[in-house]
Amino acid sequence: MLRKLVVALTFAVFCTNAHAKPSIQPLEDVVMHPQRYIDSVNISGKEQIDCNYIKNRNNFVIFASGQSLIANTNGNFPWERTIPRNVYEQWGALCYKANAPLYGASDTMQSFVLLLAEYIARATTKDVVINMAAIGGTPVGEFIHGTANSLLITQLHNMKQAGFLPDLVIWEHGQADIGRQSGQYAADVKAVIGIFRQNGVTAPIFVPTDTTVNWSADEALRQEQQSIQGFENVFPGPDIDLVRYRYDGTHLDQKGLEIQAAMWFQALDQHFHWHSRPAK
Repeated sequence: MLRKLVVALTFAVFCTNAHAKPSIQPLEDVVMHPQRYIDSVNISGKEQIDCNYIKNRNNFVIFASGQSLIANTNGNFPWERTIPRNVYEQWGALCYKANAPLYGASDTMQSFVLLLAEYIARATTKDVVINMAAIGGTPVGEFIHGTANSLLITQLHNMKQAGFLPDLVIWEHGQADIGRQSGQYAADVKAVIGIFRQNGVTAPIFVPTDTTVNWSADEALRQEQQSIQGFENVFPGPDIDLVRYRYDGTHLDQKGLEIQAAMWFQALDQHFHWHSRPAK
């Protein structure tokens, strides 16, 4: 299995040599200076674009957070590199034309968020900006007090400094917390939602039902995730447990990734009604 790379947003000066890889890789340094540790041409070859160009146009901003099923851990590897039209990612103080793997997420494969952004761009004729804070295999507690929390706070701060505010937040997370006492997971997610609100994010938050590990869904976690969907300004995402196209029983293969993106678009369209009003 490919080793996981933590990719976070930062105001730190980017390293000029994207291929330098020291023998010791402390986690904090990987978070703050990710370009030192990434040797994928799909990452190091991203095309920078002026953030002001995007801000001055009609845009729609996605903030996506969670663990591996939203991080770059799914789909085919290697894949055909594509750069969707009018889809961008904002990372640190800079903006880029979006392509997989997305900045701000661990691993070096693909995320459904890129496909979802392309669908939204087509439906709305808006530019879509992606912001990611996702680390595979990370319990929710890490987003409250650990390294994932630092990633999340830094990402939210940098996004505001760059002049973007999310129109929606996706929280796709859960498998790392299977087996906990009833109510604990929902309480911790409520704390994560509080972090978003404390940092000025008023956008609706969408939480899917997503619990499958080794081909089996966890009913207790499904119930907790569905209870979270009733929190204030929190809405249900799709039931990802229904997707059976998985390369290891947990993570989605290419067909599963495409189904996941389509399911997310359908769920979000029920809230935003992109197909029932004329594009502006």
